[in-house]
Amino acid sequence: MGTAFYVYEKKQDYEQAYEGRVGEKFYDIKIMELYVKENKKGEPKLWVITETNQMKESPRLEKTIVHFRNGSCKEFLEGDEIKVIAGQTKFNPKTDKIEFYPKLIGKPKLEFRCDRFWGTRPNRKRIINPTAYYDLASDRINFILSSK
Repeated sequence: MGTAFYVYEKKQDYEQAYEGRVGEKFYDIKIMELYVKENKKGEPKLWVITETNQMKESPRLEKTIVHFRNGSCKEFLEGDEIKVIAGQTKFNPKTDKIEFYPKLIGKPKLEFRCDRFWGTRPNRKRIINPTAYYDLASDRINFILSSK
């Protein structure tokens, strides 16, 4: 199975779902950076950077979601990566998708299906809070919607 994407309406919903596990290094890993990178065929990939170990790694760059666990992807950077910044990730409740760099007209640069939504579902697109968490045990990326 691949990486799952969960979206929470509020931080309180996230803490309720992860009751007793918030703050544990195995379940509640803060995502340091997210990048969108296109491969040679023009297919976008999501690079997720966390700091879970310091061992040298060789990630599989052909995957749609590439996880760098040693806190850096400097040796793999080529200069055409787009860093995901605050306000450039949205949750679309109509399509149930997480959109990276959405456009006003047309498809976003990259989108993933939301596997589960916690809380009251919004009736319009909402910006996702830049703070995201990775659950290593369940291979899950947790996003929390921003308050505005």
